[in-house]
Amino acid sequence: MAEDEILKYKALMAQHKQSLISLEAMLETLNVEAITEKNASLIETLEEKDQTYETLRKRYEKLQKDYAELRLAFTEQILSEKMTHINLSQKRVEKLFANSQNKMENHLQSLEKQLTEGIKLYESKTLELHEEMGKQYREELLAIKSRLKPDIEAAKQALADEAARNKNNIQQAYTSEDLKTVSENLVDKTAERKGFEFKWGLNVINKLGVLLVLFAVVLAGQYTYKTFLGDYAKGITFYLIGAALIGGGEFLNRKKYTGLAMSLIGGGIGVLYTATFISTFYLNILPIGVALAISVLIAGVSIGLSWVYRSQV
Repeated sequence: MAEDEILKYKALMAQHKQSLISLEAMLETLNVEAITEKNASLIETLEEKDQTYETLRKRYEKLQKDYAELRLAFTEQILSEKMTHINLSQKRVEKLFANSQNKMENHLQSLEKQLTEGIKLYESKTLELHEEMGKQYREELLAIKSRLKPDIEAAKQALADEAARNKNNIQQAYTSEDLKTVSENLVDKTAERKGFEFKWGLNVINKLGVLLVLFAVVLAGQYTYKTFLGDYAKGITFYLIGAALIGGGEFLNRKKYTGLAMSLIGGGIGVLYTATFISTFYLNILPIGVALAISVLIAGVSIGLSWVYRSQV
């Protein structure tokens, strides 16, 4: 029995050994070590991708936050411009109705005066009539005169009531909550319309174009210092360039190209300062006191334009 068990055991061991040989051959065929190394490399790559993803996710969240803040600021700007136009429109409409009311009141007063003077004239004419007839006409004229003033006052009161109703209707129309809101559609359309303008007007042109204009004015001043024109003509020319830029900015502002307009106006103001510098230190046509006074005037104009355009740019 023992020998049979030993033989079975040896057979199992041989079978097991053969299985191990087959397994080793299979592993060698499958190249497990390369797969393991590749798997480790993939795990490392996956970790790097996870880190990159986390970095991009944080950056995306920050961009979303910045976009929300910029959109909110842009919406507030649109609302501010909208409310400015609404307030100006309301003042114009109120002024229009006030002028109309004043004209009507003046017309009533003038009419009352003319009728009163006419009645007095007819009263004086009745004295030339027969006593009985003149008395009859004077009584009729007195009755008309007694009704005239109350009728005129009633007309004035009716006019005042209508004016009050109009004023109330205007206030209700301009205090509507719908006017104080900015729809998402309006923000999108305004952003789309002004995208090119702000990109080039406030970024490229504002940073490069104006500087190039200022350098050009300085170089032109140096070049013309010894060549063309007289000193006073040169100084006047530089001031005219600045004025032309400001005028061009005003033209674009009226065409609703606000970004480009503000860039040109800012450049024009810079050219005016440069013209003052050149006229004082290169051309020697402006005393230092006059130059300082002109600089203060230019600064005042800058502040005035900022207030007029309601623009921080």
